[in-house]
Amino acid sequence: MNSRLGVFSIAFATAIMTTTAASAHTGTGIGAGFLHPLTGLDHLLALLAVGVWAGRAGGRKLWTLPASFIILMATGAILAIGGMILPGVETAIFASVAILVLLASIATRLNAALAAAVTGGFALFHGAAHGMEMAVASPVSFIAGFLAASVVVMAAGAAAGAAIERIRLSLVATD
Repeated sequence: MNSRLGVFSIAFATAIMTTTAASAHTGTGIGAGFLHPLTGLDHLLALLAVGVWAGRAGGRKLWTLPASFIILMATGAILAIGGMILPGVETAIFASVAILVLLASIATRLNAALAAAVTGGFALFHGAAHGMEMAVASPVSFIAGFLAASVVVMAAGAAAGAAIERIRLSLVATD
């Protein structure tokens, strides 16, 4: 059982290491917003990791982790549109991928408030990146698009995380 979890963790680590930098995307409208988190490996991995972590943790974290990510990501985008520049956005995004994937892969058991703070803190930087990269012609529809895609990706991650946890528990029960 531990070797399977180790292989899973190594696969995630490899994916992280191949992410060279948070990639920029441009475009306007809800369609561009929806595609934005799907076409950037950095955003996609972070969203999947939040979902997997939430799915593996279950309970209140099943909704508090994705909700904190969505709320603070929207906040970061709004702040960036308003002209606030967060320092180290790209570095924080890269770190978020590494840390969130690690937390998801080892199913870290933090209390719900701390786990939400971790995901939300990283989400603020993801949102700021989205806000800085979008054309200001249609910020509301762009934000709606990337929030909708983010919910879909985190829901898929949560389903995968719950399945991983069920498999893990069944393997532990048979040991």
